[in-house]
Amino acid sequence: MQNNETNIESSLSKKCKIEVKIAEDKEKIQTGVAYFAPPGYHLLVEPDYTFSLDSSEPVQFCRPSIDVTMESAADVYQSGTCGFCFQEPIRMVQTD
Repeated sequence: MQNNETNIESSLSKKCKIEVKIAEDKEKIQTGVAYFAPPGYHLLVEPDYTFSLDSSEPVQFCRPSIDVTMESAADVYQSGTCGFCFQEPIRMVQTD
């Protein structure tokens, strides 16, 4: 999965002051990075502060599922959990 940049990742990388990337299996979670689940995989947060990718059945017809990601993140980070859910199509608004 390395170096498979998506359109949203590319667009947000140009607009954000922090790194934006697709999470990789067993990757250590870093402060100051916005992570996306890769297409076709649930993204889970593990107790050792790494990601794991899961190809189990879709949840509410979705894989990746924000429910799976946020439930696992809340288990690990508890009240320090924050996330954003984007759905296609996403429009980047130019404010220049």
